[in-house]
Amino acid sequence: MDQSGKQAKREAMSARIKRLHQSTVFKVIAAIVVLLFVLNLVTKSKDYSETENRSLAKRPGIMAGGLADGSYFKDFDTYYSDQFVLRDQFVKLKFIGNSLLHIKESSGVYIGKKKYQFEIPVTPDQKALDRTVKKINEFYDVHQEMKTTMMVVPSSAVILKDYLPSNAAVTDQAKDIEEFYDRIDSGISTVDVTSILEDAGKDNLYYKTDHHWTSQGAYKVFQKSAAYLGIDAPVGYKKYLVSTSFKGTLSSKSGDFVGKDKVEIYVPKSDKVSYYVTYPASQEKRASIFKPEQLKTKDKYTVFFGGNHPLVEINTTADNRRNLLIVKDSYANSFVQFLLPYYEKIIIVDPRYYYDNVNMVLSNYDINEILYLYSADTLFTDTSLADSLDAATQAQKELENAESYAEKVKREQEEADSGGEEEETTEESGGEETDDSGGDSGGENN
Repeated sequence: MDQSGKQAKREAMSARIKRLHQSTVFKVIAAIVVLLFVLNLVTKSKDYSETENRSLAKRPGIMAGGLADGSYFKDFDTYYSDQFVLRDQFVKLKFIGNSLLHIKESSGVYIGKKKYQFEIPVTPDQKALDRTVKKINEFYDVHQEMKTTMMVVPSSAVILKDYLPSNAAVTDQAKDIEEFYDRIDSGISTVDVTSILEDAGKDNLYYKTDHHWTSQGAYKVFQKSAAYLGIDAPVGYKKYLVSTSFKGTLSSKSGDFVGKDKVEIYVPKSDKVSYYVTYPASQEKRASIFKPEQLKTKDKYTVFFGGNHPLVEINTTADNRRNLLIVKDSYANSFVQFLLPYYEKIIIVDPRYYYDNVNMVLSNYDINEILYLYSADTLFTDTSLADSLDAATQAQKELENAESYAEKVKREQEEADSGGEEEETTEESGGEETDDSGGDSGGENN
């Protein structure tokens, strides 16, 4: 065999090896994909992710309408993404890959300067927000006698924009909050949380690995908003460092597990007011809003109340007849620690988990003040607040209509009874006059 024949044979052999290699790689990848798909089908779905500190999507049911409009496939895609086996490991691998490519965004989280991670601020769901504004105003219209205050907290990306990666696209959430304030009833006091935080410096206002504000961030806002709440002379506070190893939800979501946060709590220096906390859903009672055992869990922000609850009761010895209802999301959990000395009762309702009538809360606890405290990301997309207020307003109107109807029936009955008595009196009086007249006339005729 000549040299050219040997070369052709070598090339043919190399081509066969290359095709075999490609075929083997394809088969391995296909086998892995099939294996993962089968594992996802047979693995029991999880309801909650400890890593991401959120509820996970459930397998959607097949509905004709969902198939027609494509919503079923969208829901199934969300479900499959949430329930994907080895999800946490793949998220971490994705972050490593993005880092090597100098990509500053991972799974909806910006990787910023000074180890800050930023959840991309949401664009308001205009339809949901319009309804929320309407229901807040309707509820206030029914309860104007109550001092009402509104606090909306912007995302960390709004306040710490200097720490964002270059050219990071962020919606103007400060403007969104301002426009929201302009739309709610003028009788509701609004606190410009954005300006307060912008004037408070930058460091330690928000956690670096979590989407919440820190206790210090909440304290800065409390100091400037106390007057809005009718607190003339705030007491001093002692600050305690309770953890230095907090890795929050943004860390889990992005796959960046390098950074750590410290968690602090504040306790009033004055011991004149004591309190106890009740969780009606579990019938649990505590002598403190802090749950130190939560510092052993991944989500150390739950040191405040142990997380979110439908309703929380706080009874104090303040004896000043100031009974406050806080309607909120999780941002309020770290804010309540500053309010304890100034109210006789603090009742906390989270509409995302509370399904009873809010009017019952107002009457049962003799509420005379209301504070809405929400993060903008929740308020601008969530529908639970509007649902809760709408149900309460409708129930109040039905009660008023029922009372009005009962009063009308009572009034008509009283009028009817009064008319009957007058008619009876007239008849009796008329009879006597007839008899007298008849008697006299008869006498004269005789």
